[in-house]
Amino acid sequence: MVDNSDPRARRTRVLAGLAGIPTTLTIGALLGFFAGRWLDTRFGTEPWLQLILLGLGLASAVRTAHRQLKRVSKEFDKL
Repeated sequence: MVDNSDPRARRTRVLAGLAGIPTTLTIGALLGFFAGRWLDTRFGTEPWLQLILLGLGLASAVRTAHRQLKRVSKEFDKL
């Protein structure tokens, strides 16, 4: 079990949370892009589904990153 009073453990959790934000944004955008691209080639609707799913993937990733940033911010305030 991690000791919550240890400042080093808290700093590590803050840094890990911040490091995950770019990954979250990248994966959301890439998943939306490639899923839309695959569906476009399957249904012949180029580039519409690709653009729509890219936008949805980005929106979802931004929402997730915002939640993650709020959690990290609360942890940072405890330092």
